[in-house]
Amino acid sequence: AVISLADWCLRTIGQNLSVFASLNRARRLLIRWRSQRGSKTVFSRYPLTRGTGNGITACLDAFELTGNPEYLNNAAALIRGTVHPDDQIDDRNLLNAELGWSYTVFLVAVGKFLDKKLEIGSLDSDFSYARRALLVYADWMAENEYPYLEKPDILEYPNETWAAQDLRKAVVFYYAARFARSGDLSRFRERAVYFWEAGIKELDKWETKGLTRPVALVLQNAWVASRLEDIETFPGIDAPAEEFGSSTPYLNGSNVIRRVAGDLYRALQNTSLQRELAWLRAKMR
Repeated sequence: AVISLADWCLRTIGQNLSVFASLNRARRLLIRWRSQRGSKTVFSRYPLTRGTGNGITACLDAFELTGNPEYLNNAAALIRGTVHPDDQIDDRNLLNAELGWSYTVFLVAVGKFLDKKLEIGSLDSDFSYARRALLVYADWMAENEYPYLEKPDILEYPNETWAAQDLRKAVVFYYAARFARSGDLSRFRERAVYFWEAGIKELDKWETKGLTRPVALVLQNAWVASRLEDIETFPGIDAPAEEFGSSTPYLNGSNVIRRVAGDLYRALQNTSLQRELAWLRAKMR
């Protein structure tokens, strides 16, 4: 079941597309480009959301069970296709909580990826890329993020779940401290403690704190409280920076055409009649 879920996640977010699926995706991309033409929209291959973050986690779980390095490679590809160490993060509109809140799910998954790579001693380019991206986004969070319910007016339903969501920010900062550059550990730890304490204090005010969603979020993230006092850091914190190519592109005609052509090329290399018919049958159902 775990392996099937990992494979399904990769198909759902657009890896290993069939030709028909590639054409359908091209249609959606062209519609998106026409509707947002003239705006400054980040055009990452995968969305900076919980969907991609959960896809990374599913790949890590499948790797844990099988030892197949392809799952770890797929997790790395999801990270590279979503964020870049040189991103202009303000252009992501992440402070629009109703739309952007789940980016923290993705960053927690990046932290899990780094832990797994460190555990198996695979400190390669994928590790360096993910680490730098995590630290860049954590730097941005340290400067910009706040407890959600400090601004209830921008939330459609300002309830107990938003307080519980703040606990995940503490987990992101824990991972940032764990893999921090020299001098940044204490700052990230302070932010982790702050969001943990703010989230728990706010959550405790709500009579509805025992509902399923806040309880699930506490169960998912509460482990971080016991790790904040003495964070085991990555010993290579001052490793020299690497160059990782161009940052995440923006939505424009040339980038859309380039994406569509690349998807079709990969699909044509891996397609089969059986695969195309299976996609058509699924759509017809």
